[in-house]
Amino acid sequence: TKCRVTPASGLRAKPALRNYGQLFEHQAGMPGTGILWSLAVEEHFYLVWPILFVSLYGRVSRVRFSVLLASICMTVLAWRCALVWLWSANEWRIYLATDTRIDSILFGCILAIWRNPNVDDIRTHRVWVMLLLAVLSLLSLLATFVIRSPEFRETFRYSIQGLALMPLFYAAVARENESIFLWLNHPAVRFAGVLSYSIYLSHSFVLDVLTESSRWNPWILGVLAAAISVGFALLIHFAVDRPLSVFRRRLRT
Repeated sequence: TKCRVTPASGLRAKPALRNYGQLFEHQAGMPGTGILWSLAVEEHFYLVWPILFVSLYGRVSRVRFSVLLASICMTVLAWRCALVWLWSANEWRIYLATDTRIDSILFGCILAIWRNPNVDDIRTHRVWVMLLLAVLSLLSLLATFVIRSPEFRETFRYSIQGLALMPLFYAAVARENESIFLWLNHPAVRFAGVLSYSIYLSHSFVLDVLTESSRWNPWILGVLAAAISVGFALLIHFAVDRPLSVFRRRLRT
């Protein structure tokens, strides 16, 4: 039996099931809410990760913990390959589902446990070695976008991207004062990172609304949507995030 699914633009199901609802229920919802599939993947991950972390961290070595996580990533890769090559699953089945994308988050967990630049002694790592790894990571990431084979993109692409990002992130954190990474610490860049999640959540909705309500040039729509999304993110930051962060600090004290 072949697995053929088509993504829906939204869903009336609960947000925690948004990704699977988009795959199998084909229900329409508010414009721009289809992007919430990624939040569903994160919710599923964080329902399991704290239990796994508390159960194993400190009770097994960091290497064994990392090997366990790596084995889960390999299992997810094998499952993607089976879906594509045995059951002819299409790109949306692979792209949206938690069981085929959870490894993207796990690669970051492996880095945090196995080679955490904030914990490990980095003085023995030569600068040129770390920069070489960063360059190789960037080339690997570029290759995943250049290779257009559907079978590759739906199977090995996500694993290669996860592996390639690990040394890049390590080098960026461990050598934050090197000129090649110093710009990441600029206040403007850091503030953009603070706003990025709200921009991500709002931009699809803004684009959909503007596209449906006007017939302007796509470039004008894109610039306007970007400006509105940034404005919304600023509003959320100053009206919601900052007051709540102050309240949270008061609760801790």
